Amino acid sequence: MSDIEKNNEELESQSAEESACEESRNEEKNETESRSRDNEASDAAQAQSGGNGEIDYAALAKEDMRELIAAFPHLEGKKSIAELDNPLRYAALRDLGLTPREAFLATSAPVIKYDNRSHLSGAVPRRAGSASDMLGAGELMAARELFADLSDREIQKLYKKVSR
Repeated sequence: MSDIEKNNEELESQSAEESACEESRNEEKNETESRSRDNEASDAAQAQSGGNGEIDYAALAKEDMRELIAAFPHLEGKKSIAELDNPLRYAALRDLGLTPREAFLATSAPVIKYDNRSHLSGAVPRRAGSASDMLGAGELMAARELFADLSDREIQKLYKKVSR
């Protein structure tokens, strides 16, 4: 292997390591920002309670709801955390340190996804025969041996009748 190839391999491995480090730094930064927002909301709640060490959960709930509405627009009609699917579980998860988004996703009901393949029905006629409605060449030869007195068309018709 030449020196140039070795240098190229070293540069590629260094760039891969740098990009992996940068990705992990970005993930840590995003997580830290989310946690700091939670801490700011907690600090604001403590300040509103008079700074006596108690947390104003109403202020935290308002801040959480504001964040949830920003992340999930379908929640816009809800006025408080109490209107969520499982508010007690949400609160317990928040107390364990999850972000509002994580706690909401963990407690929300699964979203039903509808089958949106209806646009495909126009491409194929309703009663179009599929390939499985017909006998293959090998099967047709075997059927001819069994039903020597029937034509190919009659064998196909009999197969359709039996296979339904």
